[in-house]
Amino acid sequence: TFGFAGNYGSESGTTTAQRWEVRGQTQYAFTERAYAFGAGRYDDDKFSQYDYQASLAGGLGYRIIDSERTKLWVQGGPGYRYAEILATGESEDGVIFRGDLGFDHQLTETTKIVDRLLVEAGSDNTYVQNDLGLEVTIKGALGLRVGYQVRHNTDVLPGVEKTDTLTTVGLLYETK
Repeated sequence: TFGFAGNYGSESGTTTAQRWEVRGQTQYAFTERAYAFGAGRYDDDKFSQYDYQASLAGGLGYRIIDSERTKLWVQGGPGYRYAEILATGESEDGVIFRGDLGFDHQLTETTKIVDRLLVEAGSDNTYVQNDLGLEVTIKGALGLRVGYQVRHNTDVLPGVEKTDTLTTVGLLYETK
């Protein structure tokens, strides 16, 4: 899987938000429910503690519920994180534990609720991101998504917010 997200905002000619993220994951199934994974993430945010954060991780995953209407999975494993602090240009790097929890539930034929929780815990910082969304198929692969995201860094410089929230409405293109 591969994903890209971006966010830009301005007010009266002043930039108030500028963030983009690219992420990807590959999987190898051992059984119908158990698998190994490799995942990577790059996050560039001009309004956070970090100029950018990048991580690579691998591990094991398990599909706890895997029905036609409901999916619930968990995965986790060791990885490596590299980040650059925006204010100082100093870098942080080290071993992390990456854990993911995912949930999808098809409410109706055209509407589903999705939730993704990501945790990257290391000695310098623990990064937590939760994405909750409601997705409605409009036609074919095209849909509408309403989302609420919470991002949290445990260790930040004085004067920097630890938690950011974002509410979105956007178009969704999904192939199966």
